[in-house]
Amino acid sequence: SLVAGTMVGAGILALPSATAPAGFVPSTVAMGIGWVYMTMSGLLIAELSINRLGQSGKPGKGMLDLFEDSLGPRWSKVGSVAYFGLHYCLLVAYIAQGGAN
Repeated sequence: SLVAGTMVGAGILALPSATAPAGFVPSTVAMGIGWVYMTMSGLLIAELSINRLGQSGKPGKGMLDLFEDSLGPRWSKVGSVAYFGLHYCLLVAYIAQGGAN
């Protein structure tokens, strides 16, 4: 599935070995906190998308449109920069790892 492929592609398989020096309990707690945060943010984005669909009647609004509708013009720029920054960092990480092999 798309979600499973994205998680594996983002390095989820390397997290246990990367956090092993901290110990089992601290790394499990840290990964659990990360899981809760990512689940909550995904559910909030889904709720926002469904609410916008109900208001406008048009499916397929993008993330940047949701930012502008929800946050206003000023804060949508901040959200857009953070969104593009995250994807730029992911692209750099993929390219760096691909060049290492």
